[in-house]
Amino acid sequence: MRVGPPPLPVSVTSLLCAYPSPFLPGSPSGDASLQNALDLSVSLLRAVPPYGHREVLLLFAALATCDPGNVLDSVRAAKEQHIRGGGTKGRG
Repeated sequence: MRVGPPPLPVSVTSLLCAYPSPFLPGSPSGDASLQNALDLSVSLLRAVPPYGHREVLLLFAALATCDPGNVLDSVRAAKEQHIRGGGTKGRG
């Protein structure tokens, strides 16, 4: 049983600052990968206790996604961890 204040939520800005970009300081760079975004979300939200809210909102705008494997495997992993998700895609 954990004693003490709950851990602080992971902020979007702290995630963005972890990936430098020459165009916008503190923003991600490289090829867009929906699977990597889902895997990162699942790994970060595993620390949230079962009574907490595990939710992901994806805003994804790219002509293509460069995924290392099957995106549906990542979706299944998120579902197994009881992570709710929503999102939108860019219009092209």
